[in-house]
Amino acid sequence: MCSSDLRRLVAAGVRVALATDNNPGSSRSESLPLMMSLGTTQLGLSCAEAFLAVTRQAAAALRTEAAGHLSPGARGDLVLWDTDTYRQVSQHLGANLVSAVWAGGTQVYGAGRAEAPGGPL
Repeated sequence: MCSSDLRRLVAAGVRVALATDNNPGSSRSESLPLMMSLGTTQLGLSCAEAFLAVTRQAAAALRTEAAGHLSPGARGDLVLWDTDTYRQVSQHLGANLVSAVWAGGTQVYGAGRAEAPGGPL
């Protein structure tokens, strides 16, 4: 898909989801910031659209409506980024900009925690 095709879909109201599809058979990428960068540089998404694509719209694609957003009744998952602006998340490839992570309302990474569940981010 080229960027003009995706822009037409977005203009038509199609919700776009991005994910890593991490699996040993075809894709070993585990980096959501990389997927966001590809979405912005290769598909023409804005940084805000890329964030939506890996959060709320990805959760909706998986029919997990209680995830992907911060509002009453949501799971309480949150990533705190060490950046000056949200745009930097997709601009710094290969850098770990995560300073803290909460899953289900419980902090699981950062502020003295060595690593997130499943290993370093």
